[in-house]
Amino acid sequence: LDTAITIRTIVMKDGVAHAQAAGGIVFDSVPELEYMESQNKARAMLRAIDQAELIEEAVPSGSLGY
Repeated sequence: LDTAITIRTIVMKDGVAHAQAAGGIVFDSVPELEYMESQNKARAMLRAIDQAELIEEAVPSGSLGY
């Protein structure tokens, strides 16, 4: 069985980022820890967006910014 389950996703629509994160639940999973893990995964994606926006703001625009 070949499957691909996306557990971290960012979709950009109309200039808005929609982030989704999930995890795999197994027999001995602790629900609270799985929830925290999902929150951390989403937080990492949102930090990446923040960093990209900072870089974009720092890049010169116009004739000198190419």
